[in-house]
Order: sequence, then structure tokens, then C-alpha cells
Amino acid sequence: MVSDVDDKALATTGWVMRPATVQQRMSEIAQYKAVMMEGEDFGTIPGTQKPTLYQPGADTLCQAADLATGKPEFIEKVEDWTTPFFYYLVSLAVMNADGRVLAVGVGSCNSKESKYASRWVPFFTLDEEDKARSKAEAWKTETRTSKKGKDYLAVFAPSSDIYDQVNTLQKMAVKRAYISAVLRATGATRVFTQDIEDMSNVVDGEVREVQQPAPRSAPDQKAAGNGDPNKARHDLKTTLDAKYPDEQERWQWMEQNAPTGTRGTNVAIGDMSDAEVDEALAALGNAD
Repeated sequence: MVSDVDDKALATTGWVMRPATVQQRMSEIAQYKAVMMEGEDFGTIPGTQKPTLYQPGADTLCQAADLATGKPEFIEKVEDWTTPFFYYLVSLAVMNADGRVLAVGVGSCNSKESKYASRWVPFFTLDEEDKARSKAEAWKTETRTSKKGKDYLAVFAPSSDIYDQVNTLQKMAVKRAYISAVLRATGATRVFTQDIEDMSNVVDGEVREVQQPAPRSAPDQKAAGNGDPNKARHDLKTTLDAKYPDEQERWQWMEQNAPTGTRGTNVAIGDMSDAEVDEALAALGNAD
């Protein structure tokens, strides 16, 4: 979740835009939003008024504004390997081309969040012990329908891989701090929000530390040319849907073949790191 740290810690550090500059920045953000891909750069959560910014969209805004990020700082952390319970609170600064800090974002993540503590899985994938446990403990269930129209039972099962999620929890805390900082530094909070707590399909992507500001590029250049990470995400989604149109088959493939950092989670392709997308595409290309 996004931490409830005092807003003073998140505010811009004394740098004030002139009204004309603010208007220009809002116009630029609107232009970039127009060429962003919904579901990959941002998504809409039912019941919210603004679209939620994903990491690829934050990368686009960061590049457009010629911003760079500092090194993530772990403010607090709890690592209880016995319970088990893991918690991380991270701060991350965003600077302009001159190295001036424009905003500091703060984000946290812990292993008791529902997306890590439990997950929806097809009932038939459980072993006999967990099937019996699900009935004895009355785990939440619901009937879902695959794209082929076949109904199947899904169960909200406790996660069995908490220890394997430590690195993922750290990455998510950093990513949340990063998105928060970019939103504040660019003024994009007027256009996007960061309602992480309601995002059931968030994926554990990796945030890349930017050492030097990237050159400004025009909005229409974002999806041009080979090697575009967003095009790769689009290719992964369309290829996966075409090869495995049945939801259960697609879920099973992701469980067995998705990159290590995303296994056991409800994967949202738009929030995967570039390396994870490339790895998944390679695995998909080798699938029977």
C-alpha cells in the first residue's frame, strides 16, 4: 500500500512552477496520456474517478520530463522469518536534469496484503490436503467461467510461497514510492491516481534506477520502432490470448512459465519489468 507518511515529506522541495509552466506541463501530460495504452500504461479501477498510473506509464512521464531517480532508501523494514511476516517502507527521490530534488515518494508493502497472503486459484489445482482444508476452514469460493464458456470453481487460498516473495515485496515497495514521486514531480496527480490498495491485478515489476535523465521525446515516438517495451507487452498479451484462449489454460501457463518474480501472483502484463516481459515472450515462443 501507499504509506500514510506526512505530506510534507512528499511535497516538492521548494521548487515552484509559474502558471504558464503548469499549464504547459498539464498539456504535455494530456498528450502523453492520449498515446499511452490502457491496461499497460494505466488502468481504470471501478469506483474511482481517475485512471491509475502503472509503472510503464510512470516511466513515460519520467522520460518526457527529463527526470532521474535517486537510490531507493529503506526507511523501515520488518523481517520475521518465524511467523512469517515481512514489511518494507521505502522513500525515493526524483530529480530534474540539474540534480535538484523535485519530489520524494514513499511506498510500503507487506506480506499480509491480500494479494500476497492469499490468491484466487482454480480448485482443481489444489492438492488433496488443501482441498480438505478449504472445506474445513470455509475458504472463500466463487464460480468463474472460462472464455470457452466452461464453468469452474475458484478458491481464495492462502499463499504457500511467502518466503519466496521477499524480493517481490521489496520491489513493490520501491515501485510504489517511484510512482508516487513521479506523480508529484510532474503534477500528474490531476490526471492519474495511485490507488494501489484497490488494484487486485497489480504485478510485481522491477523498478529500474535511472542514473541520467533520458532525452525528451515526442509523444508520437513512444510506440515507434522495434524494441519498444510497450510493444513487447502488447505482443505478449495478444500472443498469449491467441495461443491460450481458455482462461484456465492461460492461468496454468503463466503459473508454470512466467518469470520467477511473477509466479504465484495474478499477473498484469502491463506492470511487468522489461526483462520479465522478454523472458515470458521467450518461454511463450518455445511453448508447444
